[in-house]
Amino acid sequence: MSNVKINKKSSSSEEQIVVNKPVEVKKELSTSEQIWNEIKGVSLELFGLPAQPAENFCNFINVNPSQCFLTIKVSGVLPVLEAAIGPKYNCERADKYVIISRVNNYGA
Repeated sequence: MSNVKINKKSSSSEEQIVVNKPVEVKKELSTSEQIWNEIKGVSLELFGLPAQPAENFCNFINVNPSQCFLTIKVSGVLPVLEAAIGPKYNCERADKYVIISRVNNYGA
């Protein structure tokens, strides 16, 4: 909602309108949110259905800001997801979550 202030000058019929627009603050994404944004559109070849986005089979949960935690709807998604995101990410199963993190290539 914007604030509008109208000033009327008594000596003339001029009006001055000042509109204060709210400033949009861009939230900086955590590493986990960045990873999810990068992989949610990855095409998965699953159940004979071509080019299904990963977000159809995975749900993002913001648990740890440095790792992407997902729940998967079908256990068969895990090997297909691992193959699709390739060498850029580590993908591991931990209890009811799939944890995805970036691969560190500092020593390579």
